[in-house]
Amino acid sequence: MQRVAETTRPLSFSADGAPTLLLDSASTPWAGVAFEVHRSIPGELRDAGPRAGECGIAVFLEGALQMTLLRGGGREISYRAIPGSTSFMAGEGEYSARVTGSAVLAAVQLSPEWFQRVDLEQAPEGFGRIPPLVADETTRSLVGAMRREVATGAGRGRLYAESLSVALLSYALDHVPLSRLRLRGRLSETQRRLLAAYIRDRVADDLALTELAALAGLGTRQFSRLFREAFGTTPHRYVLNQRLDEAARRLATTTHDIAEVALSLGFSSQSHFASAFRARFGKTPRQYASEQRRR
Repeated sequence: MQRVAETTRPLSFSADGAPTLLLDSASTPWAGVAFEVHRSIPGELRDAGPRAGECGIAVFLEGALQMTLLRGGGREISYRAIPGSTSFMAGEGEYSARVTGSAVLAAVQLSPEWFQRVDLEQAPEGFGRIPPLVADETTRSLVGAMRREVATGAGRGRLYAESLSVALLSYALDHVPLSRLRLRGRLSETQRRLLAAYIRDRVADDLALTELAALAGLGTRQFSRLFREAFGTTPHRYVLNQRLDEAARRLATTTHDIAEVALSLGFSSQSHFASAFRARFGKTPRQYASEQRRR
């Protein structure tokens, strides 16, 4: 008798507990797309897909397995999943799966709100019928960054979480040929000045991507692309650099200690601040402050 797999929800997004659950974004302040990380084991997955009206993707992070999806009407789709393999799912009827092998995978829920954030009224028709991607390093890298952020408490803030989520969904949408968005235009000089001033005045705040996009009168997907073209970097990196530049100014001109500067500028910890500071300036905050104050 074939054993039923313990994994009961790697693609269902239900609220029930599962013994194979390794990580759940809902347990942290993560402000991006909801996702879970599971370890799948051999057996049968019953009712494994998203519920009606839901969409999602499954990204395989570690291991390998053979999966046969059993859709309504008896139709079967089989493929081998290895790290980077990505399946597109939509609540278009019940289906289950047979699994051989073991893998760690991330189940990402794409709610209607997230499709709206990339300038779509709803999920594109046929989203769940997109052929799986094989060993796609882009999805694996983006979801890997999401996993690391949630595993460490999601302390980098809303803008980082939203930026990763928009990047993942935008990349997924590029595999729906009839639904690709051809975005044109650029930020005006007035928009650039307004955004720069807004970020400078709120450099310590937990800014949201939707907040910045609304300030420019744009949807988040279009805004992310146009912002990068205008400023030469992503919104998250730009805000981070502005925080670090302000931190450097304070360390050079005040007697505030390093921990105080880090917390006052929205960094989740002194170690996160020190790591980011060194990456930007090539020295630790303590070394920088000491050098500047000797001048």
